[in-house]
Amino acid sequence: MNIEELENYASMVLQQAIDARRQRILLKRERAKQEYIEQQLLIESEEKKSKTKEESPPETANSDEEVEADRKKPKLDIPDSKTIISNVFRYLDQEYKFLQLQNDDNPDLRPLAAITQRTSNATGVSPVEVRSIVREDRAKKAEKRKSGSQKQSSTEDSVSEGKYRITTDSSAERKISSEGNGADKH
Repeated sequence: MNIEELENYASMVLQQAIDARRQRILLKRERAKQEYIEQQLLIESEEKKSKTKEESPPETANSDEEVEADRKKPKLDIPDSKTIISNVFRYLDQEYKFLQLQNDDNPDLRPLAAITQRTSNATGVSPVEVRSIVREDRAKKAEKRKSGSQKQSSTEDSVSEGKYRITTDSSAERKISSEGNGADKH
């Protein structure tokens, strides 16, 4: 090896050492930041816990009757909660179907297919309740469609019986239109 090659080798080793030192310094700084953030989060969570303990009333022992009554109460006290839950379910279902139609490069959509679970997570109601609410909603809509079709068929029957006869006699229309024009001229 000549002197020039040794100098190049030495400068390369020196540069590698400098780069390694920079990497170690960056890693130490990153670890210090993470530790600081974790400490701040821990302090905030402890403060929240202490605040909630101070604000919450002391717990009293509930009788068995009170526990049973609480179980029987609906989880949501909103008057239209069933409507809201069924609307959320319907929205998520439509969203999933739309994504399936738009899906060209076939990403995995299986997590989105759990519509009942997603509705449960969004509304805070158990999946079993979501299913029962959706079934009720579908039954109501089917009943409305059925009663609507019955009303429509009854009006069609009355038209065919002659109760509501619509005549489209063009000569009668001409007479009416000519009489109207003649009345305007006088």
